[in-house]
Amino acid sequence: MDVLAIYENTEAELPFELAAPIRKWIEGYAGSDSEPILLDIYDRIRVSVASISGSQPPEPEPYRLLASRR
Repeated sequence: MDVLAIYENTEAELPFELAAPIRKWIEGYAGSDSEPILLDIYDRIRVSVASISGSQPPEPEPYRLLASRR
């Protein structure tokens, strides 16, 4: 919670590689008194567009519909 608070209270951006694992960690608090607090803090954190290594995040792959014969 302290790490989230640091990102919330500073100009620092959370590296995008950490966003999903942190969100998953917060899911472990589902139903607890801490869950809404953690989600509120997480929602106020800015996530970087560039990775720690400086590369851009991967573009999501478009969905493709494939026709098949039956």
